Amino acid sequence: MTISIPAPKTVTIAGLTYDVRLTPHLAYEGHPARGLWKQAELAIDLEARGPGQLKTVSLLHEVIHGIDAAMCGGQLSDEVTEGLAHGLHQFLNGLGILIDWGTHE
Repeated sequence: MTISIPAPKTVTIAGLTYDVRLTPHLAYEGHPARGLWKQAELAIDLEARGPGQLKTVSLLHEVIHGIDAAMCGGQLSDEVTEGLAHGLHQFLNGLGILIDWGTHE
């Protein structure tokens, strides 16, 4: 059985609500990026182009950054954060939980 849930327009991390925004041609310091966690703006920007699975991994990655910053003092490296995001994505897929990015407008 597969459960498809609509892509979130907001997520809550450590009591703060972040907007989830799809942004074409997302970049960080002049380089292409798949996602950006922007604490000062209470926003998570995700690259609008590309497959939904990459958007899901990117969302998980940025949420982990937020959790890490709020709960662990930002101790996790980007490599560890990416590994955790892929692991959570695989876990959710194994449970049949998929995010439908076609609903995010």
